[in-house]
Amino acid sequence: MKAKTKQICKKVFVWAFYLLVLVFIVLYFRDIDWSAIRNVEIAWGFMALSFAVRMAGLLLQPLAWNMQLKPYGNALPGKKLYSIYAQSWIGRYIPGKVAWVGGKIYFATQEGVDKNVAVITSFLDSMLQVIGSLLVAAVFFLVVQRAPGVDDSLIYLTYALTAALLLCLVPRVFNFIVNLVHKALKRTAIDEKYRMTGGPIWASTAVVVGAKILSGMAVAIIALSVFGKVSLADFLYVVAANCAATAIGMAALFAPAGLGVKESLQVVLLGAVFPREVVLVVVTLASLQSILGDLVFYAIARLTLGFGKKKGEEQGAPEE
Repeated sequence: MKAKTKQICKKVFVWAFYLLVLVFIVLYFRDIDWSAIRNVEIAWGFMALSFAVRMAGLLLQPLAWNMQLKPYGNALPGKKLYSIYAQSWIGRYIPGKVAWVGGKIYFATQEGVDKNVAVITSFLDSMLQVIGSLLVAAVFFLVVQRAPGVDDSLIYLTYALTAALLLCLVPRVFNFIVNLVHKALKRTAIDEKYRMTGGPIWASTAVVVGAKILSGMAVAIIALSVFGKVSLADFLYVVAANCAATAIGMAALFAPAGLGVKESLQVVLLGAVFPREVVLVVVTLASLQSILGDLVFYAIARLTLGFGKKKGEEQGAPEE
């Protein structure tokens, strides 16, 4: 009965949240000049470039996870790596994000990856998605030294949160957290052989940060394709705004792939530098491109990188 009540409360919360998002969007854009939107001319060459940049960022991400697997002797060959990652990445669209992390663990163990290794690296990879986005946002906000119309306290909060989360990546701290969770679940300390070292943590962090910069650049290029003229400061600001919104969206477990959360934050942050008409077009195009990019990523893994190979086909040996 208690579980049923909890489930009902969760559904009410989710519906209430999305209702508030809808009300916010309606109020924010109620005075919008729709004729200006109809007259927007999109530079499709820039849109194509934007999509290519986004895909480059997506294709980088599995490499970061493999860097974490490698020290344990569980690195995956390219085809298996991308097939597992693509399947779990699509799982982000299921509320709760369980399919995203759990799917990676399940499919990795099916390929012979040690279960503890799969759990630890999947946990770290999920952390890096949020931390990498926040780190890019913090650095780029610091570089441009401006966030017009945005409360300074939000920017300072981004700095503080980024610093706190980066501390969690220090090997001693990360291993302590993993051990604490393992003790809570298994009642025993985790074996020393599963302790993560600094090399793979920081190397994979660098790759994820690179992927997030590309993702932010994709949105900035969309803004360029719509608005026509975007200064370097505004370009960097859009990258920062997108990464900040992405981090919060990924941390919102109830929102499938952060939908609604990410877009609302993008509207607020981008509205500080662009007219509302431009913001509406940019956020809509960015959201559609993000979904399309995820589907193309999945399709690439399925059709090109050997996703869904039949049983009995030759299994590649893990890379050393």
